[in-house]
Amino acid sequence: MNLPASEVLAFTVSHGDRAYLADCVADMRASSGYWFDWGVWLGAPSPQAESVAKDLLAHPSRLGIQYLTVWDENRGQHHATAEAIALAKERGYRWLLRIDDDMRGKTKRWLKKMLERAEHIKQTAKDERYRFVFGPVIKGLRNPIEAFAVLDKPKDVHAVFVPVMGGGCRLHPMELLEDYPVPLYEALGRGDPDALSAHVASKEGALVRFEDIRLVHRTDELEKAEGPELAHARQMGWYWPYLGRAA
Repeated sequence: MNLPASEVLAFTVSHGDRAYLADCVADMRASSGYWFDWGVWLGAPSPQAESVAKDLLAHPSRLGIQYLTVWDENRGQHHATAEAIALAKERGYRWLLRIDDDMRGKTKRWLKKMLERAEHIKQTAKDERYRFVFGPVIKGLRNPIEAFAVLDKPKDVHAVFVPVMGGGCRLHPMELLEDYPVPLYEALGRGDPDALSAHVASKEGALVRFEDIRLVHRTDELEKAEGPELAHARQMGWYWPYLGRAA
């Protein structure tokens, strides 16, 4: 099966014994409506998690993933973001799509619709570049972000402005990320939304959410299903950064 080259590179970071990746890849690919290449970064994975990722990389029809990095330690989202940006630059992708491993699709053709609307917004504004990072509504979040304004031109994109946007699913034009200072020394579970928001604002850009494009993250169910080790890693991620290997 020969699939076309994509302008979109998706990236996902996972760690330990998280067992969501295979279902995430199958579900998000099936619902996206648009082909994209996919890279995965694994930190200190269990043998089972690493085996699953390697199977996805070796998928005979390429419907799994196209790139895989495995770290002995859990370096976290910031280091994965930096490496994904570097890979996207090197390979000439126009868009970088972040997908967390526990996301699931809801709206059919969610990625195709996001890309079409991004282009529609740019053409309507007669702009020479993309100024927005885009995201869907994510159902099931414990603390959803409230919008502060409506994007009223064009009116048919059903979009709002938000002050920050989490990393569950986020579509970035690469031209906005060319000199993004990834917060490598922030705690593993913090710093990403605020750093991105500040950077995009410095580029005269904004964060835009499409209100009728929806994905799902069942936060309460997922956390209840965690074992003690994963729960501890998630909690510590709010406090500890990855500082590199000891000498």
